[in-house]
Amino acid sequence: MANYAPGQAGYAQAVGDLAKVFGTINAVASGEATVSAAGFPIGQANLLAGLMAGLPTKSGTYDGVSVNPAVGELGLGAALAGGYSPVSAGQNSAAAMLQNVAAAAALGIMGRYELEQRVRTIGGFAPTDNANFNNNVPVVYSDLLSQEQRFEFESTFAAAGPGVLDAMLNKLDASVGSDTARFPANPAAVAIVEALPAATATYDKPAVFITTTYDPITPAGNQFEFFERMTDTKKAQRADDKGMLKAVEYFTVPLDPEYTQFEPGATGPSATLSALATGGSGVGHCTFTTDQLVGAVGALAGLIDADTKKEVRAAKRVGYQPAGVNRDRLFAPPLLKRPLATAN
Repeated sequence: MANYAPGQAGYAQAVGDLAKVFGTINAVASGEATVSAAGFPIGQANLLAGLMAGLPTKSGTYDGVSVNPAVGELGLGAALAGGYSPVSAGQNSAAAMLQNVAAAAALGIMGRYELEQRVRTIGGFAPTDNANFNNNVPVVYSDLLSQEQRFEFESTFAAAGPGVLDAMLNKLDASVGSDTARFPANPAAVAIVEALPAATATYDKPAVFITTTYDPITPAGNQFEFFERMTDTKKAQRADDKGMLKAVEYFTVPLDPEYTQFEPGATGPSATLSALATGGSGVGHCTFTTDQLVGAVGALAGLIDADTKKEVRAAKRVGYQPAGVNRDRLFAPPLLKRPLATAN
């Protein structure tokens, strides 16, 4: 899924890759596909890939916690035989990751195609030139999995038997250093992408940031790290020392932490009821309630007009007031994954 051909030929390749991803995910979700060509359970492999990418184990339908009420009524064996799901928190997390990988792939594949086309145009590349702008050849994939994520995976698939996780990681790491098994970058393409306009973490005017905690497209860590870089600048530090730092970030969370909901007797969760239980908060890409957006705008307006430390503090409190905004001022989401940092 890299180095797409120029023009319509490359577009067809990208659409084909996207169709493969959605086809596989749908087949896994329906139970039609269980094992990959490499011999690994697809659901487990998908969860592993999502964890290594830093995707959340909560989606708009699956909270990573709830089990089907039928388990308590029928017992685990009967619930499994009847096709009820999820029957464990682990199954809930795995199903959430299927949804999140699909969402990430939809943007990632088509976004990559578009960016590679820009690289080809800017660089005047020949059709045979490599337009790939990121390099996974030296990445040690096993190092992308934190100890906490290892425990999460093993807890999720406790019944899968020992060694499944290590076997998949060993398979991934076996190709490290291979230009044929992986996707080497073209240094010229890298240089072009790095030269494209991008946001800079400078503090020169009031700023308010808001993100969903469980966003599969732009992880909350993206906002957190950008905000940290901005507030670490000398100008921001001087303002902070005076109590006049006119910058704040908010993270939204689901209104109900156990938001996976079921219709009576349903074998699976209801996406509609689950979405209602989240309150439109905390899960998904830029999914905010009206109150949260109004609160963020109100905070920004207050910061713009603030002339004293007291007014700055009061303005920031406005954004914390709506339901579904995390009020823990010390909250820090998982940091972004940095694949090349794992290179030996």
